[in-house]
Amino acid sequence: MKFFHHQAKVRGGTTAQVIFAILALGLCGLCTFQFKREGELRGALENLSRTNGALSGQLEEARKEGVRWKGEVTDITTRFAEADALARTNRTEISALKGQLRQATNSVASLSRSRDAFKERFEEQAEITRQATEASRKLKAQAEAEIKRIATVAEERTATANKYAADYKELLEAFEKYRAQVAAQPAK
Repeated sequence: MKFFHHQAKVRGGTTAQVIFAILALGLCGLCTFQFKREGELRGALENLSRTNGALSGQLEEARKEGVRWKGEVTDITTRFAEADALARTNRTEISALKGQLRQATNSVASLSRSRDAFKERFEEQAEITRQATEASRKLKAQAEAEIKRIATVAEERTATANKYAADYKELLEAFEKYRAQVAAQPAK
């Protein structure tokens, strides 16, 4: 009987060693899997961070471009106001010259030479005013066209900036979801 008891001990020790070896190998495999998974997660996190930085830079660039275009629109609006003020001044001068022409026409005999001089002056001023008015109209048309063009560009830039902002928000939400998943997993 003693002989069988001795065999059971040896056999039990060997089985325990095998089980211990299997558990040790299982833990090694688990550590390797965990190490690989952690490396992949770090790589994904770095990619998300780089993408986040690139999108932030593009968004800032688009905002700066929008501010620049807004300044140009303001500049063109100022030029348009100056051209409109010049046209009003010219109309005021035309009104004044018409009044002077009426007075000269009423004084017939003694002021005929003065009347001719005023008439010539009036015609010169009318031509200058016409040219200035025409130039003002052209400038106004150009300014309106430029304002429309800049407004279109500004709308496009705003749409682009909004798209970048939406993309950034989606990326940030994905990153937060990913970070929440990583945080929710138990540490091993």
